[in-house]
Amino acid sequence: MALGDGKGFGANNGGDSNKLYEKTYYSRISIRDYTRNSGRSMNISYRSGMMIIAIDEPRQGSFEKEPIVDVFLTSTKAKLFLKAIEAYETEKSHSDKGAYGVATGMGDVQRAIMIHAGVDGSPAITIGKFDGTSGTWIKQETYEFNTEEFAQYITWKDKTDNGSTTLTNVPNIEFEFLKQALTNFVNNADGATAYSVADMTRYDYRGILNKMNPIYNKLGIEINTFSGSSNNRGSFFNNSGSSRTFGTSASKTLDDLPFADDDED
Repeated sequence: MALGDGKGFGANNGGDSNKLYEKTYYSRISIRDYTRNSGRSMNISYRSGMMIIAIDEPRQGSFEKEPIVDVFLTSTKAKLFLKAIEAYETEKSHSDKGAYGVATGMGDVQRAIMIHAGVDGSPAITIGKFDGTSGTWIKQETYEFNTEEFAQYITWKDKTDNGSTTLTNVPNIEFEFLKQALTNFVNNADGATAYSVADMTRYDYRGILNKMNPIYNKLGIEINTFSGSSNNRGSFFNNSGSSRTFGTSASKTLDDLPFADDDED
C-alpha cells in the first residue's frame, strides 16, 4: 500500500468506524519537477489541525497522480522543521548525505521529513517511514526542487525594443513557497487570525440577516429570535432565551418581493 493514501488516518484497524470525515483544504501552491522529467510533484494540504506535505508521482498508464508518501505536521512539528531548514541554510558546506528534519507520529512505525542537498546541489525534501524501535528505514521518497533556470524574470532596457531584454534567474523559488507555507501555518496556529476574520465578518452576517429577515417574513419562514439572557450556553437549540416567530404571509412568492433594481426603475 502506498504511503499517503489516507486509508489509515483516523481509522480503526483499516475500518471506517472511527475515521475522521473532516474536509481537506488544498494549497494553491504548485511545486512540480519541470527540470528532471521525473513527473513528481509536492503538494500541501490541511486537515484536522495539521499540515500535510505529500510527494506525488504519475500513476502508471494514467495522467493522474497519486501520493507515494506523506507526512502530517502539527504546528509544533512545523515550527521545528522550520528550525531544521534554518540549520540547513546556515550550514555552508552541505554533504551529500547530511540531512536536517523532524520525526512525527508514535508507535512502532514513525515518519520523518528531512531537508538536504539534492543531486545537483539544490534543496531536496525526503519523506519516509522508519522503525521507531530500531531506527531502520522502511521507505524513503525524495523530491528535488527545480534548478535556478526554472524561474526567471525579464528586464527591458528599452520597453519599445524587444531585443533589449535580459533574463534574471531566481533560484529556489518553489523552496521559498514551502517555507512560506510552513511559516503561515505556524503563525496562524494560535487562532488569532481566525478570530479576527470571524470578528470582522459578524458585521457582514448581521447585515445579511437584516436583508433576509423581511424575505423570511413574506414567505412565512420560521425565524429564530433571542430575547433576554440565558445561562445555557451549551447548545443553540436549548437556549431558553430564544423564541420563534413566523412570517405573516406564506402565500407570497419571490416575484412579489421588492428588490433594489425594482425600486430604481
